[in-house]
Amino acid sequence: TFHADGKFHAVTEIPRVATPDPAYPLWLFSVSDRARQNSQTFDRDDRSLEPAVVHPDVALPLGLRDGDTAVLVSPQGRLTVRLHFDARQRRDTVRCAKGGALKHDRAVNVLTGDALTDFGEGAAYYDTRVMLAHHSSTRWGLPRIVRPSAE
Repeated sequence: TFHADGKFHAVTEIPRVATPDPAYPLWLFSVSDRARQNSQTFDRDDRSLEPAVVHPDVALPLGLRDGDTAVLVSPQGRLTVRLHFDARQRRDTVRCAKGGALKHDRAVNVLTGDALTDFGEGAAYYDTRVMLAHHSSTRWGLPRIVRPSAE
């Protein structure tokens, strides 16, 4: 960030962190994979569900098993995923690949909100909190994915 005096100013105060909503207990961690560097994909006809990796301790109490269809939900949207268990995964995190085509219901960005980082005004991709739910959880009143118009 540029300052009026043209000099660099070191951080002198750590920004306050908002208390997370307990309804969304998991951090969304969206990383590159070999097929989708920098969110770039070929428009192939991939109808498989977006993989989501969680620690088994996160899903088993919800009655979800490795390989099950589940839903990730944030205040901004929802995404149907295929669960994969990894005991090395943090218990407060769900890992998905970044990118993916919205038209194939594989766009993790439907879960992210419009937010800027505390410093530098970049996109705050890692501030997204989600919950994990059964694919059939209509009783939750889960938000629907809003698709852009085809204009």
